[in-house]
Amino acid sequence: MTTTPNARRDRRVAAFAAAGPLRNWTLLTAGSVIAISVCVSIGYAFGIEMLKRIAPDLATMKINTAVSMWLASGALFAIRAHRPRLVVSLTVPLFVIGWLGCLGYLFGVKALYAVGPFSSMAGHTATAIVLLAVGLMASSPDGTLRWIVKGDDPGATVLRRNIPTAVLAMPLLAYLQLEGQRHGLYPFAFGVGIMVVVSYDAWIVGNHELRDLTASLESRISERTAALATSEAWARALAGTAPIGIFHCDNSGRRTYVNDQFCTIYGWSRDALLDRAAAAPSTSTIAPELWPSGNTP
Repeated sequence: MTTTPNARRDRRVAAFAAAGPLRNWTLLTAGSVIAISVCVSIGYAFGIEMLKRIAPDLATMKINTAVSMWLASGALFAIRAHRPRLVVSLTVPLFVIGWLGCLGYLFGVKALYAVGPFSSMAGHTATAIVLLAVGLMASSPDGTLRWIVKGDDPGATVLRRNIPTAVLAMPLLAYLQLEGQRHGLYPFAFGVGIMVVVSYDAWIVGNHELRDLTASLESRISERTAALATSEAWARALAGTAPIGIFHCDNSGRRTYVNDQFCTIYGWSRDALLDRAAAAPSTSTIAPELWPSGNTP
């Protein structure tokens, strides 16, 4: 027996909902982390040293670390509430904060891992935040990460092919380009030219992939449209030869289809039965042996 993705998701949700004490503990811990992180953020915003440290003998939490912690805790709440869009809204900024910190250490740009005059985020903290963001994305049953990894639609395919280039390949290439300049292997203008050419090539490759996916999507739409037309023609042929009266109404109650047997039973033409402005057939025109209760079509 084949198990659908929705059925697997429902089982996961039911299993989590059944774990009452575990669920309450999740809410308690996430709420505590949010409270601590918000206090630290307020301390930085208003210059309150006690809120930065929480306790006099503790070191101050970095502002970007505090923001990351309440984003992560909020994402945990969103996962608990089965709100995949909210999970994405919280985990993407979390990933960006950590990834910018990693890039800052990679390129030696302090502004990417430090906020103004405040102390900077450690490199391993930035790496942990990136991993935490990815883990939270993967924990959402209907989250964006699962869609990107397992989706077969054009959007997921484009992202699956281009995210490794944008997140890993381009920063690594930029790092190698800067290292080459620092060691005097080539001048600054040549290094910039390399990055421009590589970026343009990546753009061309992306456009070709998008064109191929668009053509594939159009082909699938055409195939499904043809299959739908065939199915509708088959259904109409079946209804047309049925020995019983069959009709179809839209949401407003207006008839959009009646078969021949329906017209024969009521003794009305198809146009009269389909026309909203036409008067309904009176009970006197209906064969009493067929409609003893006097119902009208």
